[in-house]
Amino acid sequence: MEEDTKKQPDGSFKYYRFNRFYALIVVAAILAALILFVLLALCVSPQRSPLADYEWSASDKYDAELYPTLTVAPDGRFKIMQVSDLHILSGGALDRKSLDFVGRAIDAAQPDLLVVTGDLSLAADNAYAFSVWNDFVSEKGIKWAFVFGNHDSTGYADKTRLCKLLGDFSGCLFRQGPTNLADGRYDYMLGNYQILLADADGQTLFSLIFMDSGEKGKKGDGRHATFTDSQVAWYEWLVNGTNADAGKTVKSMAFFHIPLPQYAMAADAAGRDSVEGLEESIYVGKRDSGLFDSMKRLGSTVATFCGHDHENTFALDYEGLKLCYGGSAGYTTHGRAKFKCVRIVELDVFEERFTTEILFEKELD
Repeated sequence: MEEDTKKQPDGSFKYYRFNRFYALIVVAAILAALILFVLLALCVSPQRSPLADYEWSASDKYDAELYPTLTVAPDGRFKIMQVSDLHILSGGALDRKSLDFVGRAIDAAQPDLLVVTGDLSLAADNAYAFSVWNDFVSEKGIKWAFVFGNHDSTGYADKTRLCKLLGDFSGCLFRQGPTNLADGRYDYMLGNYQILLADADGQTLFSLIFMDSGEKGKKGDGRHATFTDSQVAWYEWLVNGTNADAGKTVKSMAFFHIPLPQYAMAADAAGRDSVEGLEESIYVGKRDSGLFDSMKRLGSTVATFCGHDHENTFALDYEGLKLCYGGSAGYTTHGRAKFKCVRIVELDVFEERFTTEILFEKELD
């Protein structure tokens, strides 16, 4: 037992007793709570689901029937809204603010398709976060596509479970895709698929390609993962198969979460200080997968769209492709409010051209 004193106004001293025993109890309780939290985090089994059995081989015959097809308007117009980095937690006030913004953007732009380029969730109960989004988008009555970000599967539900959930959502066009594209570098690379845009007769006019850019990097990758060799080979197979099936070179766009290294190269080439929409660092993996080179060589993909870097919104032309950021629409995560946005892409599939622009929330007020 220790005593401390404090002088009173009348000159006397009041004694305060400090009991080490009670202090130790408090410290022990705090430590016990921390240990319990760690044990629960380590011991709670992740929610998994069996994957559909699909191991891809370069010798496989391309089959357009494996992929969703959307019919474009008679004039060839098709509008896409890219939504990225919502980071939904539990449906609370900030999540509702994010969804309110996206809802108003949908009402203003009237897109034919929503594309979520990853980090839909940043929650321990990520399956519930996904259901919050699905409830919202179902009420809007619009079809949507999805690619994984680096945070989506960091909760209780791993990618296999999220694939099952996404497959059960009625308006979602997500496909699990091949199960063998990780090359042993990562646990999974899932959600590699395409959506075909066709005319009323079913003739393929355009292709939207979706790819999983991974999560944490492995040795040689740096902080972030990057596409595997098998994913690049799958991309080439998909493009060549689509072209052969359509009897022509089908133009395409590619959507993923983490930017390619060429985003940084494009900003350097343009002069970073002069790039409109470059508001933070460009976070890319150190290893160049070669995907960009394949895109250039095959001549199908005209633009790529990513998220990940929340305040970056630029769209730069680089070596024949347009490299676009989607920014962030989420208020639960970092990024200044004035930069909360979505990206609008307007396609003319007959003319094989497109325009794209960022729609900031402040423009809707």
